[in-house]
Amino acid sequence: MDIHRLLQEHDVAIDDIRWYLALTTAERFLSYQEVPEELALLIWRGTIADELYEMEERWLSLQNQKLSDGRLDEAGIRELIREIKSAAERRPLS
Repeated sequence: MDIHRLLQEHDVAIDDIRWYLALTTAERFLSYQEVPEELALLIWRGTIADELYEMEERWLSLQNQKLSDGRLDEAGIRELIREIKSAAERRPLS
């Protein structure tokens, strides 16, 4: 089983994945409101830039690895696909 095949079967585009990851990343950044110094430290160290660079390709690779070693099954992937499609439906057109 390959995540690329499952995503294709469900008509999930790379832009949909990128949007989903952008939303989850934004939510994580917003969680730093109480401790802005921690977020500043991540920015200063370049950690965030590293995380954002080709984030969708790294995410796909990670999901395939999880599938290969049994940490993720097809049901888990289908749940992720539902979350991605739900996020994509809320994405602004521009």
